Amino acid sequence: MFSSAYIKKILECSDRTARNLITKLKETETIVPVTGKGMYRFKYATEYEKIVNKLEELIHC
Repeated sequence: MFSSAYIKKILECSDRTARNLITKLKETETIVPVTGKGMYRFKYATEYEKIVNKLEELIHC
């Protein structure tokens, strides 16, 4: 789960750029909103979530 603040941090970009990226990712159904975790929280869509989680594991090894 992540927010625009997370994207801003990892990409070292502005708030506006992070929000624009989230908008594009939602439009392509790459990410989906998470309910019950606060406003503006997202997670990767099913197949993407598996791939990204695996990539994060490899990066942090």
